[in-house]
Amino acid sequence: MKYFLFLITLFAITSCARAQSQGIRNEKNFAIIRGHIKNDNGFGILKTGYLGSSFISAPIDKSGDFSLKINIEGYANDFYLNFDGIMLFVQKNDTITINLDMKENMISVSANDPQRNQELNSLIGLNRLYGEKYVNLIKQLHTSITDSIKFSLLNNLYNKEIQFLLDKPVGKNTEKMLADIYFKYCSSMLDNGLLNKYDLIANTAQSNHFAYLAHKTAYRTEDETLFKCSSVYRDFVLKYVSFIKPFNSWHVGGVKPDYEHNGVKFAPAWMEYYAGLRAFNSKEMRDWFLANSIIKSSKFYDYDEVQAVYADFVTRVETSFYADSLKRYAAQFSKLRPGRIAPVFRLKNEKGEWVSLSMFKGKVVFIDFWGTGCGPCIYDIKNFAPALHAHYKNKAVVFINICLDAETPEWKEAIKKLNMRQHSINLLAIDASRISIRRVYDVGPIPRYYLIDHSGRIANNVSPGPDHIKALYPQIDKLLGNIK
Repeated sequence: MKYFLFLITLFAITSCARAQSQGIRNEKNFAIIRGHIKNDNGFGILKTGYLGSSFISAPIDKSGDFSLKINIEGYANDFYLNFDGIMLFVQKNDTITINLDMKENMISVSANDPQRNQELNSLIGLNRLYGEKYVNLIKQLHTSITDSIKFSLLNNLYNKEIQFLLDKPVGKNTEKMLADIYFKYCSSMLDNGLLNKYDLIANTAQSNHFAYLAHKTAYRTEDETLFKCSSVYRDFVLKYVSFIKPFNSWHVGGVKPDYEHNGVKFAPAWMEYYAGLRAFNSKEMRDWFLANSIIKSSKFYDYDEVQAVYADFVTRVETSFYADSLKRYAAQFSKLRPGRIAPVFRLKNEKGEWVSLSMFKGKVVFIDFWGTGCGPCIYDIKNFAPALHAHYKNKAVVFINICLDAETPEWKEAIKKLNMRQHSINLLAIDASRISIRRVYDVGPIPRYYLIDHSGRIANNVSPGPDHIKALYPQIDKLLGNIK
C-alpha cells in the first residue's frame, strides 16, 4: 500500500449548479461518507475548497466503521483518500460507502445513486490504470528530453485517460469529468513551458461532442460555471493568470498598479494582485483569485507589502465569502508579523526528548520547516546548510529542522543519510502536532524558513533560505549584534 501526494493529480466534482456570489458556503448542503476500514493506519480525507484544502481524520470505532458528514463548500467538493492516490468527488445529498483494507490495498466504493456509483468506480479505475503512469511521466518530463517529445508523451497519456472515460456510459457529469482531465494536462503543459507552443489534441471522433475536447485552446476562455464546480480548473487558473497571461476576456479598465506610480521595481505581491484585477470579467472569480493571491503572498513575501495589498483588497472585494474569509486569515496572519512573540511549540527530537522553542531564549533561532519528500528541501540541506552551519559555528545561533511529512522511521533514516545531526536540532511534527504547527506558523509550501531573535520574537516570517547567502547572513548578523 502506498500513500498519495495530495497535489499530484486533481479531479473535480461534478455538480455545476451556480453558487450564490454572496454565499458560497451553505451549511445546509452536505454529504455522508461512511464505510469500514481494515488494518487502519491513520485513515482520513483531504477536502478541497475555494481557499485551500483541509485534512479530515475519520473517527473509526472498534469494529472499524466510520461516518463523516461533509459540508459542501458551494455545491460540491473533491476529496482525496490517503490511500493509493485515489481521488473521488462528493455532491450535495450523496451517501458514499467506502470499504478499505489498508494492508491488502483493496477498496470498494458504492453510492446511493446508480449513476453516481458508476462515476465513482470509473474514477477508481482511471486512477488504477493511469495514476502511477501520470506521476512517472511528470518525473520523466524533468529529464533532458526535447519539448516536442514532452508534448508527445503528455498528449498520448491524455488521450488514453479521456478514451477510458469515453468508453464508459455517458452521463450528466461525463463532460465535467473530461474537462477535469483536460485541465490537469493543461496544468502540466504550463508547468513545463509547453502551453503556448502546443495544444492538446483529442484523437477521437467523440471529442466533437464535448466542449473541452473539441476546442484545443479552451483554457484561454474564462469559464465561471466550471470555476464553481472544478478544483482542477481553479488550480489551473491560479497558475495561468499568475505566470502566463489572462483570458480572452482580458481588460485593463484603467487599473494601474500602485507600485508603478511609486517607482518600485520589484513588488511581487502587488504584481500578482494587479494581474488578478485586470484578468477577470467575473467579480466572483476576481475576488477568489485576489484572496488566494494574498494568502499565497503571505507565505513568500514581505509582511508590510502583503498587508498593503490586503488593505487595497478590502476596498474592492464584492463577494462576502472572500471578504469574511480573508478577514479571519488576516487576523491570524498578523500574529506572525515581525516583532510578535513566536508561537510556542513542543516536539520530540530523534532521541525521544521534548524540545521547546523557549529553551533557546538568548540565542538567534533559524527554523527550517522541511520534508523528506520535498526535493527543494533536500537540495538546500545537502548543498547550502553545511556552509551556513560552519559560518556560525560557536556563535549564538541555533538551527532547528522541523519535519512535516514523515513517520518516525523514515524521518530518522533521512536525518542520518543527510548528516543533519551534527549541527542542527531535528524535530518531528506528527499527527495533531503536525496540523497544529502548520496552522500556527502558517506553513504552506515547504521549505519555509523563520528567523527568531534572542528574545523569542519573530524577526522574519519569510526568511531567506540557506542558499541566499547575501540576504540571509546579514540578517543573522544584525540579530547577533542586538544580543547584549
